[in-house]
Amino acid sequence: DLLIKEVNDLFIRGRVAKAQQRALVAWDAFGRHLEDSLGSANGEFRLGPERFSEKLSLYLHSPLGAEEVLRRANARLEALTEELAEAAGQLGEGGGSSSERIRRVLDTVAEHHSNNQTVLAEAGAVLEQLTSAVDASGLFTIPTDPYDLEVVPEFMRGTASAYCMPAGPFEEGARSKVMISPTPDDWTKEQSESFYREVNSAMMVMLMAHEAMPGHVLQLAVARAFQGPTKVRAAFYNGPFVEGWACHAERVVGELGIGGLPVRTQQLKVQMRTTINAILDAAVHAGDMSESEAVEMMTKRGFQEQAEAEGKWRRACLTSAQLSTYFVGYTELADLFEGIAPIVSYDDVLAHGSPPTSLLPALLS
Repeated sequence: DLLIKEVNDLFIRGRVAKAQQRALVAWDAFGRHLEDSLGSANGEFRLGPERFSEKLSLYLHSPLGAEEVLRRANARLEALTEELAEAAGQLGEGGGSSSERIRRVLDTVAEHHSNNQTVLAEAGAVLEQLTSAVDASGLFTIPTDPYDLEVVPEFMRGTASAYCMPAGPFEEGARSKVMISPTPDDWTKEQSESFYREVNSAMMVMLMAHEAMPGHVLQLAVARAFQGPTKVRAAFYNGPFVEGWACHAERVVGELGIGGLPVRTQQLKVQMRTTINAILDAAVHAGDMSESEAVEMMTKRGFQEQAEAEGKWRRACLTSAQLSTYFVGYTELADLFEGIAPIVSYDDVLAHGSPPTSLLPALLS
């Protein structure tokens, strides 16, 4: 039996090695094609209403269609604006319109932030705080899987402020990575200041809640331990569930009271951001929204900093349907949790891998 296993392993390694070589050749050819096409690449990047609707349906695996997603997002944006105005009032920012009160309090919170030299240390300190608070809450059984906190490589900077790069579902001894992004080396002082006003110290709590604890790192570690009848559900995940859970993790941290009202304002602001993501996704790919219109919506309606809005515009142009996953996943989970409240533990919810949220009620029954 041992000999047969060794022969099979050698055979599999040989097949993988050949496939790797073909993949590397194809990757190199694709890179050359992109470089050769750069000067003449002037095609339409927008999908159009029909293709966007079809892709969204396939991407989300949700009963919510494109029109319903947009309707709910617009309604949710209105409700969040009212909640944020109320929070601003609790922080003593009275007088003026609700938008003016919100902007004043967000500007005050944004004054406290790190920089390229201190952002990694700040993220590490926040992670320690969150891990202790999440453990003490009793809402989760925290996996012991190790993970690393690192800075985003230079070539990946400028579009998002943080990432989670999870270990592969079948990798033994692998470590996930939480990546926090400094600004690109060629950014001006004004761009970097705008970036860190968005990723301020209170917002860092939301970032680490989303990417790590109790967000992606915790949820995906639990998912790797899932044992189903086949390996398919362990190998693949549903984007809206994964991103929706990370958005719900932000809400959990906000409800635990970590950071008080300043963090609460950032939790509401980031919910507005994920809601606007869905609106932006549809407006760009099923409509004709321009860059100036998109940036104005994000900075004025969503109170985002200029650097954040410009980075999100690039992302909206380079992707489609993915920006809707946050809002759709969060919305579906919120509907689910409302039906099973009160929740004393999330362990059962996370114990089934990363399935489409629409399948969770049957899995939990």
